[in-house]
Amino acid sequence: MSITSQVMRVIMKSFKSGVRPCRILSAIRCISGVTLELKKYFGLDLLLNSENCAVIWQHCNQKLSQESHRFQSLLKESRVDTLCTTDDPLSDLSYHDKLNRSEFSVQVLPTFRADSLIEIENQSNFQNTLNSLAFITDNNCRRFRKLRSSNHVSCGLFCTA
Repeated sequence: MSITSQVMRVIMKSFKSGVRPCRILSAIRCISGVTLELKKYFGLDLLLNSENCAVIWQHCNQKLSQESHRFQSLLKESRVDTLCTTDDPLSDLSYHDKLNRSEFSVQVLPTFRADSLIEIENQSNFQNTLNSLAFITDNNCRRFRKLRSSNHVSCGLFCTA
């Protein structure tokens, strides 16, 4: 059975069971994306479902162990020129620098995600974040002005990475 007919069967079953059209469209986008990636990167012409997920898992893991399917190889094959990562203000950015200084042709840039600096509900975690930020920036964060200054220093580290 072709992928298209499998998707159509899922759509018809969903309509009959009363699932809203917007949910069906979201599912189609997800199924289509996964199906295209399985075919493009792993040579699988299968629709992911509960019956074949173990086979797909094994096949993909076997492929990922090959040099041709290493992370850097897949990025080059996809002609990616820039990769942005999501990083905490306290992240060690040395690996970005190492990659950018290496022969790897993809530029790797960090993005500043300040969740740990604004999630104050868990006071223990927030205090640990402030202590770490103070250590990294060599700035006491007990006052808001100092915290703001430490954030600027931390942002500067991202800009130079």
